[in-house]
Amino acid sequence: MEKEVHDCMKSGGQVLLEGTQGMYLSLFHGQPPFVTSRDVSSSAVCSEVGVGPKDVDDVVIVFKSYVTRVGGGPLEGELSEEEA
Repeated sequence: MEKEVHDCMKSGGQVLLEGTQGMYLSLFHGQPPFVTSRDVSSSAVCSEVGVGPKDVDDVVIVFKSYVTRVGGGPLEGELSEEEA
């Protein structure tokens, strides 16, 4: 995939990289052991395909106003069933 990304950028094309997960599941920013096996920050997404910071013009972040999780693990600010 790295070759295709660089070929596109060298020819003047634009590339859109999409990250996965969320910061609470990040290997470096999450709460172990409830994390994924990688960093999910925008810089990590770029480095995985060999795109350096000088090649990035814009970063768009999409977020929710509340935290959700699939599966188990602690959530910051979570209410217990009794409190809810």
